[in-house]
Amino acid sequence: MSTACTIKTYSALLMIFMGSLTGFSQEKNLSRWVIGLETGYNFRVSCPECPFFGNDHRGDVTPVAARTSYRLLRWLSLEGGFSYQVARHSQLLPLNSGSGIYDLAFRLPSLHLTAGPKINVRAGQGDFGIEYRMGLLAYTQSVQVQNGTGYAQRFSYGWQSAIAEAWRLSYTYWPATRLAVSINYELFTSRGGEYLNLDTRSAKRLPDDAYLRSALVPPSDTFWFDNFHFSNLLIGIHYRL
Repeated sequence: MSTACTIKTYSALLMIFMGSLTGFSQEKNLSRWVIGLETGYNFRVSCPECPFFGNDHRGDVTPVAARTSYRLLRWLSLEGGFSYQVARHSQLLPLNSGSGIYDLAFRLPSLHLTAGPKINVRAGQGDFGIEYRMGLLAYTQSVQVQNGTGYAQRFSYGWQSAIAEAWRLSYTYWPATRLAVSINYELFTSRGGEYLNLDTRSAKRLPDDAYLRSALVPPSDTFWFDNFHFSNLLIGIHYRL
């Protein structure tokens, strides 16, 4: 074999070796942490055990969430999420107090902080995942009250906390080493919520009407955040640190 050919052969082997080291170094430097943002569509809100029978429940604001993930093993990760969601229910039959007819519109914002395990199954250039998270949520309520005489007022309730649970099915696709997109179906449930109470300023503004007061003050036909379900379809973008 000629000297020139030998030099070319060794040069090619050296380039392959250096390339493999470079690839190993890049893979080694990849963090196990992934952060992301999600948004999507709420297609169902339900509360079978809530007291406001005959009401319509629907999503009001698009759910948004910030996500973080730490890969413990190739098939197992620890997931965390901080999300914000608003539901609303409007009383379909107006409240006839005897001295006037009031229309009541309820708005229910909530903040969720949850964490839990996720099982990942590799499929092509992505992962199918199933996860369960648990944590806390903080929730409140505001009520828009109006009648035909032109009276309109919004009353606010104090914040309360409850237990939060979330089950999720997802597929995460990695078009690049550090960047991924995901599609997720999530069922979010609250447990152990309690009655909300009007805050002090709202209580002082209540009209002197016993029927209206009974509709806005516990323990009558008012709201608590127990066994409340959100069904969400979410799209996320994720970045590996």
